[in-house]
Amino acid sequence: MYSKLNLRSRWKLNFCRLKNVAEEITERASAACKWKPALVIALAAGLQLASVARVEGALLMEEGFNYAVGGSLGINSPWTGTTSTALGIASGSLSVTNLRSIVPGGNSLQISAAATASARRNFSATAVTANSVYCSFLVNCVTLSTNRQFLMSILPSGATSASPPDDPLDVYAQPSGGGYRFTITCVGSDPASASKILTTNTTHLVVIKYWFGTLGLGSLYIDPVPGGTEPANADIVTSSDDNIGASSLQELLFRSTAGQGVWNFDTVRVGTNWSDVVPMGTALTLSGPQDRAICSDSSAFFSVTADGTPPFFYQWRTNGIAVPGATNSSYQLLSPGLSAASNSYDVVVQDSFGTVTSRVATVTLSAIPAAIKTQPAGPWVTPSTSNAVFSVTAGGDAPLTYQWRTNGVAIVGATNSNYIVTNTASADPSLQYDVVVSNPCATVTSSPPVSLEFPSVFYAASDAGPGFFSGENLVLTNSGGLTLQAWSSTSLSIPITQWNLEGAMQEQPLNDGSGKSFYSINVMPATSPEYYIFGHSLSPPYLAPIPILAITTDPSGFYLLANSQMGIAPNGTLASPSVQLSIAPHAGGGLDLTGSGIAGNTYLLQMCTNFQAPVQWLTINTNVADLNGVIQFFDTNGSAPVRFYRLLGQ
Repeated sequence: MYSKLNLRSRWKLNFCRLKNVAEEITERASAACKWKPALVIALAAGLQLASVARVEGALLMEEGFNYAVGGSLGINSPWTGTTSTALGIASGSLSVTNLRSIVPGGNSLQISAAATASARRNFSATAVTANSVYCSFLVNCVTLSTNRQFLMSILPSGATSASPPDDPLDVYAQPSGGGYRFTITCVGSDPASASKILTTNTTHLVVIKYWFGTLGLGSLYIDPVPGGTEPANADIVTSSDDNIGASSLQELLFRSTAGQGVWNFDTVRVGTNWSDVVPMGTALTLSGPQDRAICSDSSAFFSVTADGTPPFFYQWRTNGIAVPGATNSSYQLLSPGLSAASNSYDVVVQDSFGTVTSRVATVTLSAIPAAIKTQPAGPWVTPSTSNAVFSVTAGGDAPLTYQWRTNGVAIVGATNSNYIVTNTASADPSLQYDVVVSNPCATVTSSPPVSLEFPSVFYAASDAGPGFFSGENLVLTNSGGLTLQAWSSTSLSIPITQWNLEGAMQEQPLNDGSGKSFYSINVMPATSPEYYIFGHSLSPPYLAPIPILAITTDPSGFYLLANSQMGIAPNGTLASPSVQLSIAPHAGGGLDLTGSGIAGNTYLLQMCTNFQAPVQWLTINTNVADLNGVIQFFDTNGSAPVRFYRLLGQ
């Protein structure tokens, strides 16, 4: 160990050498100027700027002293050293605001005055030989020492004991003014003390730093801001003696001294980067608990998720009163009575930095199970349909929830009592829809699944042109119980979504035992549109009626209606008619009837004069479609007041 006089002589020699090397002065010579305070401040500031620019490092060690209370630190691996409990494990942990805790935090290290003892451990698997090493710790002085007390060291690789002040970096506590000041030495330097005087029984965050270089440089920071950047100025800065620095660092050592003060240490971190050893804690936030709806004979389960700095401590409450034993992240309310619905439930959570109270959760009790009163029906998609609506009527105690599905797969967002299908012209008719209705007591699914219903057949009626003035009667016969609507369009090229609804057809059962009905509607067209009658049966498959042609006359003349079966595709486009029939007056009397069919096929022309039971259809002509698929007929009895024709293929 050097004498103070020799140390001063060596420092002055060092200072002279450093004056001639500008780079050494600006980066490493803060300790050489310790006799000139103004220059020390300037060079220390320059030193910090140089260290900030270095490459980011890494966290090497975290120590929360998670060992058995009352035992010696030296007997707990990876620590090694004396077995005296003068350097032992005490219960409880130290903490400061906003510093992230170490998990598991365990207990704390107590350095007592009972005896002299030491314990050490490697803080890195391999020795650190360049840049910087940082060590942070929490410290609380319980009892002041009477003299300067040696507390801890950062040692080189392979060291088995401390040799203050010749170690790379030693930390002491110096009694001062009723309190104490921290003091450090660096490779044989004179002790350098902080100006801050600290009081007993107060926890402080302290960071020590060793910077490799031609000179070994040591510094100490008191109560830096967790999560902040490295301060521009340290509370203590010193450098090694005689231009000598440490070649490596790998070990951390604590020591107690008989007859000195009592100290507690905790949350020790070692790293090569400032931010690793002074990390800011995560603010405590809570997710949950959620409201619960249960059946009256069930239990309610609440849970909360905490995000912060562990460990977490929980206390569930009912109406603000703590529930004994409910100290986990979840809480189960067994067989709640009717009063549970008026109670509130929350949880108070505490972590290393504070306490947060969760949102208030409630319980809803149900007794009547969910049930479906009216099953969904498949909406009928007509030319003017833009949106199709599925709906269900359900009963049971609230809360009722709904989930619509297609082919058994849940539809995202379809959680109301009705579900709307938009853009039906391009909808998929193969999709089957159902809905799952639930409450806390039951879950039921509608049945059977239903689909969008597109009319598979319809009838076309064409206006006869000049001669009518009192409207037009659209008539046909078909199976009873159908819902038929008449639509009009001035052209088949107009999209069916733009057709006009003329109205619903009136049904008159024939009562002839056939199960058929007579359907009619009177329309008053302003122009000469084409008419289409859509047939809709109560359930698929849709009935395919025989095309019917109706002819009516009145005292002012006559006009004709031509009906033929046509198809409509699921995307709303028209299919080609299978058989069409048009009528025109014959020059010499009677009627010319022209059909369109398949070339070479035989067709029958049938006629009746009314639809009263029993309907008597009479075949009046037979013909074969020519090469163009045209079928020609002539009826000399066209003067009857009302005559109905139909064309059948054989």
